[in-house]
Amino acid sequence: MKCYLLLFINIFIVIQVISCMEDGGSDPNRRGNKPIWNETYADALKRDLLMSYDKFARPQNHATKVAIGMTIKHVDFDEATSIFTVYAWFVMNWNDDKLKWNKSQYGNLSKLGLAQHEIWQPDVTLYNSISPNFDLYGTAHFIVEPDGKVLWVPPAIFKVLCDSNLRNWPFDSHQCTLIFGSWIYDGREIELERKESNGSLLELYVENTEWEITSIQVGRTVKFYQCCPEPYMDIQYNITIARRSSIFQSVILAPGFIVIILTLLTFWLPAQYGEKILLNGIVALIIVLFLLYISQNLNIMASHTPLIVLFYNHALYMVCFSTLISVIVINLTRLKHQRILPWIIKKHLDGKFGSILFLDHINDTESDQNASRFREHPFDEPSANDDQQFIQQCRSGNSSLKRDYLKLAAAIDRIGFILYLFIFIIFSIAYSV
Repeated sequence: MKCYLLLFINIFIVIQVISCMEDGGSDPNRRGNKPIWNETYADALKRDLLMSYDKFARPQNHATKVAIGMTIKHVDFDEATSIFTVYAWFVMNWNDDKLKWNKSQYGNLSKLGLAQHEIWQPDVTLYNSISPNFDLYGTAHFIVEPDGKVLWVPPAIFKVLCDSNLRNWPFDSHQCTLIFGSWIYDGREIELERKESNGSLLELYVENTEWEITSIQVGRTVKFYQCCPEPYMDIQYNITIARRSSIFQSVILAPGFIVIILTLLTFWLPAQYGEKILLNGIVALIIVLFLLYISQNLNIMASHTPLIVLFYNHALYMVCFSTLISVIVINLTRLKHQRILPWIIKKHLDGKFGSILFLDHINDTESDQNASRFREHPFDEPSANDDQQFIQQCRSGNSSLKRDYLKLAAAIDRIGFILYLFIFIIFSIAYSV
């Protein structure tokens, strides 16, 4: 009898203990399997969804369709390092079959926010990124809907290398490509799709003071490799940027036009003027200063030399040759010549060729000078001294010889002007953008 009584007491104690455990024991903060504090439907839903959730396992047996989109906020390009930077909001959509729920059981809850470390996410990365790690995205929560649709919009900074061809500087444009794809999954496991239209790409764009986006082309590429039968997919963003060159039109192009004008004007100064060399020196100094300015603003490149640099470089050579021509011309007009010009040269200078080069006024000028020289003694009686007549003839011969060399110097200037004008026209066509 005592044994039955003892057994009954033990059974009663066990039942009480189990009952206390189900009711939360003596813990005043629990009631059954639900806390008595203000638990929301979101708390209950999150607990039920993530109780046995494996965030490292892909949530579907078939291919997971991931839609990729991007909203660009700002871009920047560094010519010195050829780094193209995109500041954007990256958008990804996919379906997770393990995150579905019945809204009626959770107070008609239509969406749930989850942290990045709590659920699975596609390993979509930037293939051509220069960053040493895959931490391209900022911290942002997921938004999950009852049908298992997941939306993730993290802020991101993408940096890629872009070919910095500065040949057309400062009117250069560059096309940079961003290639996104899964790192470990092929096309049979993750199927990438394009999400947005071109209009939403620049919806939040903040203008860059130096660069402007001229075009954006988004494409989807499916590749097959000889090693593997499965497809590999990626989404490519081809972004073309152009330099805002309005300020360079006054800083670079206007001085180039002035250099051309001053170089050409050198040939129209009188042949005997030494200021021709001074003007050429000023033009050469201007060109050197601009070459130094450009070298300070551009990195020294082994290839793709800017056309504007080539123009100033060739213009500097032309100014040097113009100075050499000016020295020859000045010597022709100032030195005392003892030999007369060859007949064939004098014939062309006094003929039609001289008229084409506008050398007729030089004759008129010299004739006026001779006339004024004769008018100085209009009433002098001719002397019978033969020596005085010989001296007068010699002076007249020297004046004619000087006039011939003056014509030759002016002809050299006119020919130089025509040649330089032709060369500058060729430069303008060849170096135009």
